[in-house]
Amino acid sequence: MLVCHNGWATDILLLSGIRSKLIGRSEDSFARLYRHKLPDGRVFTEFVQGRANVKSGLLIFVAFKDEQGNVVKESLWKESSMKSEV
Repeated sequence: MLVCHNGWATDILLLSGIRSKLIGRSEDSFARLYRHKLPDGRVFTEFVQGRANVKSGLLIFVAFKDEQGNVVKESLWKESSMKSEV
């Protein structure tokens, strides 16, 4: 199993000073999901946007929601990008 973030989300996760906390697993128990507190105080929570079976196993596409539960649009995978990863 491989968990993937899009380029924007990956850049966010590479910021220094991020604090991440495991909050559980996805409903199918495959992916570990995290809450990330950014240096500027924003908090993003991961959710599974999509899944794909590939030769090497399961590919999980993860995006973020903000503290109010709104999807962070920049973190979403485009359908075409998910298909190209498969």
